[in-house]
Amino acid sequence: YRDELKPYGRLLRKRVMERAEARGSRVSKRAIEQLRTTCDSSSWLSVQAEEGGDWSVLIRGQPECFVEIHSPEDRYPTKLWMEAEAYFGSMADDTALPGGRYSCAQTLMSRQLSFLSGLSLGSVCHFVQLAISEKKILGHLNGAIVPYSRSMSKAKEMRAQGLQPMETSEEGVAMATWESLRPCLLTIFSDHQPEDAPIALANLKRVIRLRCNIDLSETAL
Repeated sequence: YRDELKPYGRLLRKRVMERAEARGSRVSKRAIEQLRTTCDSSSWLSVQAEEGGDWSVLIRGQPECFVEIHSPEDRYPTKLWMEAEAYFGSMADDTALPGGRYSCAQTLMSRQLSFLSGLSLGSVCHFVQLAISEKKILGHLNGAIVPYSRSMSKAKEMRAQGLQPMETSEEGVAMATWESLRPCLLTIFSDHQPEDAPIALANLKRVIRLRCNIDLSETAL
């Protein structure tokens, strides 16, 4: 509650393990697995089901004041973003931050950065989310968070401006164009029967390659 982070099950598991490590001890796998049962058994806690199979725990009678991490609302001053952009822009090329919002926020708070002074851990998690999704100050690369200029999103953006693929196709496999992609998709979906399993969007590139022998690249289109 003090960190303004809603106590989701995944976060509570992390916190339990963090506190154990800080004491120099370990938490058994069984104890972690029984965490929800332990919370359910408490009369002053309310366990609620959440989307995606997760769950959360609230303290009965305690006001909720959690930061909505995924909110696109920017409630931070312009000066903060200017200082953040200057800070991350000066990071060495071989440095990176942890890939998750929570771990990244913890690392940033441990550095006692002036532009994040006074913000709760929940607010810094929200800051990281906005820096990635809205401000293009941070981005992802190889599972880590890096300055946007070094991120995969920036590389894709540059490739897309020149209509260039991110990777070259194997020999004998052509790169998809709008002219070759349209009849390919028409064939795939025309052959798809009602009793067939839906084609997952994540598998569409593979299906196009197998059926039409072309590689689909978003940046090349």
